[in-house]
Amino acid sequence: MPKKTKVADQIEALRATLREHLDAVQRIEPLMERIRKLQLKADEIGKLDPAFDMKKFTDEMWSDA
Repeated sequence: MPKKTKVADQIEALRATLREHLDAVQRIEPLMERIRKLQLKADEIGKLDPAFDMKKFTDEMWSDA
């Protein structure tokens, strides 16, 4: 097998890096799919209670009431 030149080694290293990066990018879940999953979780939680008093809740939590 002929000895590779330094340039050929660098080109192969670059190709390998680009392949790895492309593989990683293709594994990323699309944004719209992530949003859809979050919307489903929000639907499971339900609507907010309009009577909920966040200030009172946090004051009680920190014993400031």
